[in-house]
Amino acid sequence: MATASVFLPAIFDCSPFTCYYENESGKPPSDFSPKCLDNPAGSTEKEVSYYTCTRGIVVKEGENITFSNDTFSQVATLLFVTGEEAIHHLFSRETHWEFTFGPLFTVLIFYFFMACWSCGPSISSGLVVPMLYIGALYGRIVGLIMVTLFGVHSTDDIYWAWMDPGAFALIGAASFFGGVSRLTMSLTVIMMEITNDIQFLLPIMVAIMVAKWVGDAFTHPIYHALLEVKCIPFLDSEPVIFHDGKRYVVN
Repeated sequence: MATASVFLPAIFDCSPFTCYYENESGKPPSDFSPKCLDNPAGSTEKEVSYYTCTRGIVVKEGENITFSNDTFSQVATLLFVTGEEAIHHLFSRETHWEFTFGPLFTVLIFYFFMACWSCGPSISSGLVVPMLYIGALYGRIVGLIMVTLFGVHSTDDIYWAWMDPGAFALIGAASFFGGVSRLTMSLTVIMMEITNDIQFLLPIMVAIMVAKWVGDAFTHPIYHALLEVKCIPFLDSEPVIFHDGKRYVVN
């Protein structure tokens, strides 16, 4: 997995920061990126991974606005850090165009199969962070679809402020965690502690409950499956009664 994480970002080209100059020259041109002018809400985090991408020039106009032609690697930003830091990138708000469909789908497929492979062996690989990571990836994809269809809306627009890929990543992480583990109340409390934003309480509760119902319709929780893999005795929720012709035996 570590080897693939090193070479996987090389498949994709470097991505420009949302606010950047179109080309590099001694005197910065006057035409900025259209996304920078039309969608001021879509910025890029500073803590991204450059990988082999070249660093450009940074020009400040005023105190708060920064234009740059820096480039960074989207896949390296998600794979060259710990799982917690990658989840933080996916949860980031007001970063609508930081990640695009190609890198998100690639990391999702790669990380999903690696997480499935590593959760079975008797090694301390962890389950919580991979579940949050995978859910945040497909939640971010859904949020990016919404932004692509309906455009970027900043937090100044109260009615449409919820349409943020970072918010969808949070809901996706809660839904995947709930669907795999079947936790309900405790998971809702955990997600509220992570975000510290009570506005997402209802969407998180709905996402967790729907994911639990869908999961219950198909199979049992992952922790139950791990008990079966390790041949650990597990008591069913209801006793199993056998009849041998003479007496009833409760198993």
